[in-house]
Amino acid sequence: MKSLVVKSAGSIDWPGIGQSAIKVLLVGLVFGAGLPALYAVGLRLWDAGTGGVAKDGTVTKANPLALAGAALAFVLIVAAVVCGLLLVMKKTIAHYTGWTVFPGLG
Repeated sequence: MKSLVVKSAGSIDWPGIGQSAIKVLLVGLVFGAGLPALYAVGLRLWDAGTGGVAKDGTVTKANPLALAGAALAFVLIVAAVVCGLLLVMKKTIAHYTGWTVFPGLG
């Protein structure tokens, strides 16, 4: 991993700091707003896919495509949460089990 702050005495790597800040911003948007939005979409698809009785008394049939979309959204959310937990715990897992969770991330 390269040094982000000091290239030489008195020199600050502003482009490196800017690139790192953009990466942090994008990850924050994905996990801070993206996963809750995906969860909301999954709930909306689940509701649309189950069918049932509407407020006016009409009966709607189940929509299997909407249910499949909801299931996909929930699977993606669970996968993101599991990957996040593994990323946070990678050194502990490697210490106790000898398994390197994400070999390319150091």
